[in-house]
This record gives sequence, C-alpha cells and structure tokens, in this order.
Amino acid sequence: MDTMRLYRFSAEELAEKGIADATDDGVKCGGCNWRVSYLYVLASSREEALEIIRNGEAGLCGYCVSDLLVEGSYQILPQ
Repeated sequence: MDTMRLYRFSAEELAEKGIADATDDGVKCGGCNWRVSYLYVLASSREEALEIIRNGEAGLCGYCVSDLLVEGSYQILPQ
C-alpha cells in the first residue's frame, strides 16, 4: 500500500512562493473552481505537493478533498 500525506497550503503561502493564482480572494480550487483560503494536496512529501500545485495538477478545497477521500475509499491512519 502506498502511503501519502495530506498537506494544506494557505493562499498567502502560495502567493509568497509565486505558486497558483492566489489573490486577496483566495486561491482557486482545482475541483469546484471556487476561491478558497486553503488548498489540500495528497502527496508523499511537502515538496512534491508544492510542485504538483505549481504544475497545476492538484489543489483542492476542503469540500472537494473530502469527496475525493470518500469516493476513492482512502483509509486515514494515525502516524
């Protein structure tokens, strides 16, 4: 089984790193296209998660990432 972690990035953090389309209104979710304060990414490391967002391949709001976890039958395990 592959182990991945869920990483959270604020719109401010992404704007500071020059990643995504972060503005005063937030950043756009890759699922529903709503502007939100945080994006969540499943990845093996924080660096990989940032790269995935930078490439426009991921970044979901809390609602969309919850749907992803349920629909994908993911298991959440404590560290």
